[in-house]
Amino acid sequence: MAQDATKVHVGRAIIYTGAWVTAAGAATLVEVGHTSAPFEFAPNFENFELESEQSQGPIISRPVRQTFDIKIPIMETVARLMAEAMGQPAGNVTGTGNNLSVAVNDRIAQFHQVVAECEGPGTNALRTFKFWRCQYISMEAMQIGKSVAQQFIATLRVLRDDSVASGTGKYFQRVDS
Repeated sequence: MAQDATKVHVGRAIIYTGAWVTAAGAATLVEVGHTSAPFEFAPNFENFELESEQSQGPIISRPVRQTFDIKIPIMETVARLMAEAMGQPAGNVTGTGNNLSVAVNDRIAQFHQVVAECEGPGTNALRTFKFWRCQYISMEAMQIGKSVAQQFIATLRVLRDDSVASGTGKYFQRVDS
């Protein structure tokens, strides 16, 4: 294949989150706003490998596990996003306008859709990643100080969504348009 610089894409990602909807339904998505670093998507794979006394390496390798993690460095530390990342129901965010409170109690199981839009090769020069069923699994320490922007870096695990048709992707879908 010949080199083709038009297939190299650089540019920011716009990230949206919303409550999970079954069967890859249209979720009500809200932009997370400014991020302090690139959106990260990390596929991880594990294989069972079998070796024999007669070989120096594996003779069989079978996929046994895969995980997909998303890391979002969120600079707009709004109450809705903090509650979402900390596993709190929307009802734990109270108030109006910018005068909001987040009541943090025990985490509950919540699932979210995450969409990342970035530059792509299609007619609209848009590449969209749609992650169907995600759950926040960690947050790095928040920094608050005179020489740092308040932010939190959240990691989500993409879970298998059996309500989605295989042709759409049980974990995620990438669309170039």
